[in-house]
Amino acid sequence: MGEDSRLLGPVVIPSLRACSLAETIAFYGQLGFQVHSMLPCEAEARWCELVRDGLRLHFHVVNLRGQSATPALSGTLYVNVNDVRALAGEWGSLVSFIWGPAVMPYGWREFAIRDPNGYTIGFFEETPDPPDCPAA
Repeated sequence: MGEDSRLLGPVVIPSLRACSLAETIAFYGQLGFQVHSMLPCEAEARWCELVRDGLRLHFHVVNLRGQSATPALSGTLYVNVNDVRALAGEWGSLVSFIWGPAVMPYGWREFAIRDPNGYTIGFFEETPDPPDCPAA
């Protein structure tokens, strides 16, 4: 299989249901995301791809077979970043953090936001720094 025998790559592109595509685009736009593409092009958009620094997020308002008609996610989507403190500094006046930035007992410096659809997105970097609180 060659030098790299991995079958799975490191990229995941979430495709998430949005309450309002316009509100979602505006929210992520204030955080520096750009609309890379929208469908359909000539009518009211029902799907879009938002991109920043190589991170790609897809949002839609389409009823897809087997998916909830309303936004739903019971966990957190984590995004690896190069500098959590710099990103938190850039976004601190634009959006409320659910937690952090803080160093967690498992070795990540992280913070999290909640988007207008209710999705929790965490931004992290690995760090050797001691945790801000002891492990429970």
